[in-house]
Amino acid sequence: MSLLLEVTKLQKKRSFFHRKELFWIKVIMVLFTILSGMFPLNSRIFSASLMTLFFTTLLILLGGGRLLLNLLLLYLGLMAFILPFSLLGGASILYLASINVYTIATFSAILFFVASTPWEQIEEIIGDNILVYAYRMLDISLRDLKRVIDSYNARGLEISALKPWRSVPVIITLLYLTASVRTVTLEESLKARGIS
Repeated sequence: MSLLLEVTKLQKKRSFFHRKELFWIKVIMVLFTILSGMFPLNSRIFSASLMTLFFTTLLILLGGGRLLLNLLLLYLGLMAFILPFSLLGGASILYLASINVYTIATFSAILFFVASTPWEQIEEIIGDNILVYAYRMLDISLRDLKRVIDSYNARGLEISALKPWRSVPVIITLLYLTASVRTVTLEESLKARGIS
């Protein structure tokens, strides 16, 4: 969960990469990275490797080196379980390599976009629409998550990726807060329409 909060810290920075003029360039680069999954196998490995190198370098320059390292360690831990079963199932090493490089490339591209693009900028550029609302909801949820984690930290509960069971009370509290706020909002909107 602290990884998500790290993303919000990066969003609040004002670096060269946060500039409004770079918005469409970032969008095109993320789309290219995602669409590179349709390339032939050798081209996919080459393009995904280049995009991985490119976006990880940008994330490090943005100040997200520690975030990137933590996420890479989590991904490697996950792949330590998946890869042996894939190899036993008959998957080729070249195919598995292409999937892994492509996954890291797309994830680092999306992570860079989210970390360097505040929702206010997206709203200003493309106006009010469902994408902006979804992006804004992510931002609000992350702020709520930070408040809940700070509250539990003040009570002495330490949350870490190595002990994920400690995050259960945080998740339950966050779900309760989200549901209760949503219920109150819905009730107020119904009352405003004259429904008691």
